[in-house]
Amino acid sequence: MRFTTWGVSGTLAVDNENYATLAQETLWRWVAAGDRAVNRFLPTSELSVINAEPWATHQISDAFIEFFDAALESYDTSDGLCTPTVLDALEAWGYDADIDDVQRDGRSAPLTASAAAPLASVAFDRAARRLSPNGVRLDFGASAKAFVADQVAREVGRHTPVLVELGGDVAVGGAVRPWSVGVAEDAEHIGAPIGITSGGVATSSTLVRNWSTGTGRAHHIIDPRTGAPVISPWRTVSVAADSCLTANALSTASLLWGEEALYYVTQAGWAARFVDHDGKVLCVGGWPQEVAS
Repeated sequence: MRFTTWGVSGTLAVDNENYATLAQETLWRWVAAGDRAVNRFLPTSELSVINAEPWATHQISDAFIEFFDAALESYDTSDGLCTPTVLDALEAWGYDADIDDVQRDGRSAPLTASAAAPLASVAFDRAARRLSPNGVRLDFGASAKAFVADQVAREVGRHTPVLVELGGDVAVGGAVRPWSVGVAEDAEHIGAPIGITSGGVATSSTLVRNWSTGTGRAHHIIDPRTGAPVISPWRTVSVAADSCLTANALSTASLLWGEEALYYVTQAGWAARFVDHDGKVLCVGGWPQEVAS
C-alpha cells in the first residue's frame, strides 16, 4: 500500500495479506497519535500548545512522552546533533509551513543565525508528566517518522513479516527473508536496492526538502551549533542499523559530522552509504548486499 502523510509518501507491505487490515489500522493509529502529540503544523496538537507558551509548564500525555523519549534517544545517538530544539532556526530559514507551500513560494533568509538552545534547557518531570521548555520551542521532525516506522514494524511484525516506509525512513519486522529496499536520494537518484531482514534504514539528504531564499538555497538539515542549514561534503547519507530511529539519527548527524562521519558510524557498529556532491558513492561498515529489485 502506498500512502501520503506528514508531507511525505510512504509504503506499507506485509507478507500475509490476511494481516493487511491490521497493518493499516496500526499505521494510522500511530500517525494519529503523532498528530495529536507532536505535529507542529496542527494548532490543536500538544506540541503546538506547548510552543505557543514555551515559558509555561505543561501537563503532557503518555503519547507525547513516547515521542519525546524518541527525540531524546536520537539526541544521545547523534551526540546532540539531532535535536528537537532547532524549531526557531527552521522557521527563521523559512520552514514555517507545509514543505510544498515553502517550495512553491520561497522564503527569505535570516540576517543572522545563532546556535540552537541546548536540550538540557528543557525540564522534563517524567513522574509528574510535566514539561517546562523554559522558552525553547520544539520540533520532532527529526525523529517522529522513524519512531512511528519502528513501532508499526514491531507491532505488526508479531503477526507477519512487514515493511514500513515513511519518507525514506524504513523499518522491517518479523522478516524471514530479506526485504528489497530501494535507497533513493530523490525521485531522480535511486540507488540499487539492498536486502534487510531486521532493523531499519534511513536516508538524510539536502536534495528534497530545500527551497529558494534571497541568498540561495536553504534546506531542513539545521546544524544546531550554528542555527543554519549545514554545509556538508555529502548531499545524501543512508545508514542501516538495529532500528530506524538509530539509522535516522546517524544519517542526519553524518551530514553534520562531514568526513568524520565515516569513522563515527563504523565505530558505532553500523553501515552507511555516502554520496558526495559529484555523485560519488562510498559505502562503509558492511553496507547490505544489493539484491534484484
